[in-house]
Amino acid sequence: GLTVRKGKGKNPHPLLFIKRGTKMPVGIALVDRERKDPVATFPVKTTVARINAKYSDTHALIGLKITGITQESETLLNQFIHEAQIEELKRLSKKG
Repeated sequence: GLTVRKGKGKNPHPLLFIKRGTKMPVGIALVDRERKDPVATFPVKTTVARINAKYSDTHALIGLKITGITQESETLLNQFIHEAQIEELKRLSKKG
């Protein structure tokens, strides 16, 4: 999903007016905080699945459903998630 700053007064963020079901392209950047550059970047097609305008006092949350992703990008995303889970398990096992 996307967190969107609500803005104040006369300058609300344009994405606050998006409707559920709206199709929109989104760019994904897979970021490892320990590396200078993103691990990968790629476009995906999405549809707005939900909108939570009360997410916080300052931000709304727009939930997205990925409706179009290349096989190569899906593989990169799955590998990135898998590696992040492994790192988190390592981190948690050191705490115990």
